[in-house]
Amino acid sequence: MVDRVLSSPEPFVVDNDYVKLPKIRDLNDFIYDQTRYSFPNHGDGQRLNNRIVNNLLYYQTNYIISYLCLFLIIFYLQTKAVLLGAIFMAGIIYGVSELKQNHTVRAQLRDQKQILYAGGVITWLTFMQFFGYIAIFVFGLILPILAILVHAALRKRNIRNKLNTAKVMSGLKVTPFGIILDFLGQLYNLHIF
Repeated sequence: MVDRVLSSPEPFVVDNDYVKLPKIRDLNDFIYDQTRYSFPNHGDGQRLNNRIVNNLLYYQTNYIISYLCLFLIIFYLQTKAVLLGAIFMAGIIYGVSELKQNHTVRAQLRDQKQILYAGGVITWLTFMQFFGYIAIFVFGLILPILAILVHAALRKRNIRNKLNTAKVMSGLKVTPFGIILDFLGQLYNLHIF
């Protein structure tokens, strides 16, 4: 399988021995061709899932660039809020993971309830102080994902799109979104054509 992947004639943006990031699709194919958009059929969840997964696999480089552009626009407009929200979220994640791994500190905190309550109150007050910043940071992470999912749901598939999905499903091409979708179990019950 590796020999077939390495000898693939399709140009890639990133090309290493395992993961390949496909080339950037042109803007006419990605956005401007208005005839390739339609609302999905109501009540047909399997077809909508197929459309989204196929588009995620085919336009993944464009989606990565779109995500970064939208996040950078939000970062440019609200730099302080995004930075403070990210720092607070990173601190909370670090603190929780440190408490989860360090059993001696947890045992000491169980014995000293006053420190535990004071730490909880201080964390809560800090959270309330930074709530707006956290909301803007989370909005900056989620808005690009929503935009990508809306585009993938509205964009019709074409033959090249379906062939690309067949390559990913057969293992001829390993891409970042292919790995993520395989991990989430979305490639198993996918219908290509």
